[in-house]
Amino acid sequence: MPSAPVAIGTLQPRRGRPSESKHPFSVALSKRASSLSAWAEAHGLDYGKVKGWVSETSPRRIPREWAEKIEDEFRDPKTKKSSVPATLTTWTQGIR
Repeated sequence: MPSAPVAIGTLQPRRGRPSESKHPFSVALSKRASSLSAWAEAHGLDYGKVKGWVSETSPRRIPREWAEKIEDEFRDPKTKKSSVPATLTTWTQGIR
């Protein structure tokens, strides 16, 4: 059964096992009680590609467009700082 469309930024029930990754993106999703798979689905992306962005064993460089979108999505409106900045410090596998 197909799932209903999800508004970006809404909380979804967590699916699957909790992430063991300590990547800032995974940590930020955990704080929102979300997961990589739920985020990927909400943004129309393949879970395997998104997982590769944070994977240590099979890394995949993140497209700059998505690094910047994630940075904006996780920006604190009060401090204007993002918990997932679009930098090589965050995305150690690279930004393309």
